[in-house]
Amino acid sequence: MKKYLTLIILLQLCLITSCNSSLLQEGFSQFQKRDYDNAIESFDKLISKEPENKIAHYYRGYCYDDTGQTDKALKDYSKAIDLDAATNNFYGPYFNRGILFLKKALYEKALLDFNSAINILNKNEKTVSKSKMLSRDRELVYEARIDTNYNLDAYDKVIEDCETMIKYYPDSFYAYNNYAFILSGCPVQKYLNGEKAVSLAKTALDIITNKKLEDEVRSVVLSTLASAYARVGEYNKAVKFQEESISLSNKDIEMRKEILNIYKDNKPWSFTTHTPP
Repeated sequence: MKKYLTLIILLQLCLITSCNSSLLQEGFSQFQKRDYDNAIESFDKLISKEPENKIAHYYRGYCYDDTGQTDKALKDYSKAIDLDAATNNFYGPYFNRGILFLKKALYEKALLDFNSAINILNKNEKTVSKSKMLSRDRELVYEARIDTNYNLDAYDKVIEDCETMIKYYPDSFYAYNNYAFILSGCPVQKYLNGEKAVSLAKTALDIITNKKLEDEVRSVVLSTLASAYARVGEYNKAVKFQEESISLSNKDIEMRKEILNIYKDNKPWSFTTHTPP
């Protein structure tokens, strides 16, 4: 599972918080340098003076999160959310808490948090559309919600979010690849559409080729393209692209070799467990 990060720029922090801004800036500067011990100490001092400072709780939680102190991170993210209840305009704590829930396989809780983060970002659509940082954060939240709904077997929701991402982010290989993955390998018959899966996977491959992304990413997309070709009965192409996928990455190598043998037997493959796309 990829690690998602979100940042609120220092200017926004200063606009939100006026008291003890020197401590906030000091802690944030240390945070940016990954000097987490000193950052936590700075945020501790600020919180002792301003216990209802949601920004300090959020960034202290982030420090705990990045140092593997999950319980403390969850507590601070939750506190930041509670302190923002009146305005409900702070998506960062929802997003990061949702990622921790996702890692713990607490999918229902993760979904609630990602829904809240997306709702906050979408209600500020004009601002988000003008900000590369906010737009990228929203893209990451959609990706996380796709992961979550996939693990909940909510394939219709996965497809819905993939289509939304393609609308907002037409160069997102992630959206095209995951859409194709569902249409080519879903165990539920009504979602299968091999021809569309081939088209989507080809687009994903074009995107990563143009962006010159790493071999690991290319391997994933080639595996999806192989699945799509198998779904339409073009097994020679399925074998070709699956072999190329295997040559680029050793990740999940045994599983992908088993899938290759399925294609060699002229059969399509369906995921029956939560296979990573």
